[in-house]
Amino acid sequence: MPKPSAKTSLEAPRRWFLVVPPGLEHVALAELKEVAGVEGEQKPGGVSFRTGLLAGASLVDRLRVPTRLLLEIGHGPVHTYDELAIWVRKLPLAPFLHATAPLEVHATCDNSRLRFHEIAERKVTAAAAEAIKGPRVPEWEQRYSLTQRLQLRIEEDQATLSIDAGGELLHRRGWRTSVGEAPMRENLAAALLQMAGWDGQEALVDPFCGSGTILIEAGLLASGRSSFTRTDFACREWPALVRQKWSRPAAKAGVPTLCGSDRNPAALTAARDNAERAGVAVRWSRLDVREVEAPASTGLLLSNPPYGERLEQAEPAYRGLGELMRGAFAGWRLLILTPEPRLARMVHPAIRCLTTFSNGGLKVGAWALGD
Repeated sequence: MPKPSAKTSLEAPRRWFLVVPPGLEHVALAELKEVAGVEGEQKPGGVSFRTGLLAGASLVDRLRVPTRLLLEIGHGPVHTYDELAIWVRKLPLAPFLHATAPLEVHATCDNSRLRFHEIAERKVTAAAAEAIKGPRVPEWEQRYSLTQRLQLRIEEDQATLSIDAGGELLHRRGWRTSVGEAPMRENLAAALLQMAGWDGQEALVDPFCGSGTILIEAGLLASGRSSFTRTDFACREWPALVRQKWSRPAAKAGVPTLCGSDRNPAALTAARDNAERAGVAVRWSRLDVREVEAPASTGLLLSNPPYGERLEQAEPAYRGLGELMRGAFAGWRLLILTPEPRLARMVHPAIRCLTTFSNGGLKVGAWALGD
C-alpha cells in the first residue's frame, strides 16, 4: 500500500488545543471561528478543535487570545510509569522533535495512580529521546535555538501528550520590553477587544494606559497585522514543517484614533517605546483621568484601572471614570477590568459583568456599559 504524500500528511485532521485563562474560553472559540473558519469545542481552560498540521501551525501568530497552542501527539491508557515510557516510545515523535534541541516536559497528574509529576516528566524525557533515536547533547553543541516543550496530562490513568507549537508563552509578542506597574498581558488585552466587539474603526481611549498594551494590541488588530514582532515559534523548527515558507498579511490602509493617557511619566515613556517597536501610532498624553477629552462623538473607552495594591485609594479613579461617562464620553461604550463590583458600580449603576478570569493571579471581572 503506498505511503501518504507529504501534502496529505500535512492536511490530515489532527487534534489541537488552545490554552486560555479560565473564563475566556468563549472568546477564544469565537476568535478561532472568525480567523480560521474552524469550529471548536469549549473545554475548561481552553478550546479543542481539529485541523491539519500546516493549518494549525499557521494559527500560532494569527490568533491573539490564546496563551498556548498545543498539538496532541497521542492519547491512551497508562497505569504505571514503565507503561508510560513504553507508550511514549511508540508515539510518532520524529516529525516534531529534534535530537539535538533542548527538551522540556511539563506534566500534570489528576486522580491517577501516577501521582508524581516529576517522575512522569523524567520518564517522558528519556522515552522521547529514545523514540527519536538520538541522545540529548550539551547546550554548546545544539544546532537549534528553540526549546521543545511537551505537555503531559494524566487524568484517571488516561494520558495525553501534546507538543507546544509556540514554545514560549504566546502573550510574549516581542514588542513589549518596557513595562510599568501591574502590566496586563497582551493576550488579555486582545481578549478585551474581542469582548468589546471593537471593529478596528471606532476611536479607542485608555485613560489608564500604563505601558500601552491595550492600545498597541488594538493598533495591530486594526491594521490586520500579526500581534507578534517575533517569529521564533517552535513549530517552525518541527522536522515536518521546517521547509515551509511562512508569510504574514500586509497592513491595511487607514488607522483608527487611538489615545492613551496616564499620570505616570515613566509609564508613558514605556508606552511610547513599545508602540515604536510595534509600529503603532498612538496619541499619548500625561493627564489625570478627569482631564481626558473625547476625540470623537462616539467610540470605546477600554481600560484596566488601578485597584488593589496599585493605588492606596482606588475610588477616585473610578469616580473619575464615572464623571467622564456622564460628561465628555456620554454616548461612548465602556469596558473596564476590576475585581470589585463596588468599584465598577461607582462608574455607572447600569454597568454589567461579562465574565471573570484571572489577571496576575487575581480574579477580575470584565465590566461593560453600552451596546
